[in-house]
Amino acid sequence: EGDAQSGTVIVDIQTFGAEGTKYVPDILKITVGSTVKWTNDRKSASSTTSHPGQEESWDSGAMSKGTFDKEPASFEHTFNTLGCFTYESQYSGDLNTGAICVVE
Repeated sequence: EGDAQSGTVIVDIQTFGAEGTKYVPDILKITVGSTVKWTNDRKSASSTTSHPGQEESWDSGAMSKGTFDKEPASFEHTFNTLGCFTYESQYSGDLNTGAICVVE
């Protein structure tokens, strides 16, 4: 629903108490050629990894903010294929799941 975002769009990895970590927003609609930038301002590692078998694939590896880092850890991926792509964190205890829908 709503208009698609374009350019560089931020997805934050946030902690929600007992619920654990979540991607905010967890579902994102962007235009083709846009970049998603995932950020993690926590000291605990998290990741963004596409589910296998999709036309777009990415894997951030471990992202965590170091003790002396001024900026959150981040990873960017530019989407050039139309469709919806799902992803999750590869770290134990992270229940993050999300989707990026790419439109014209």
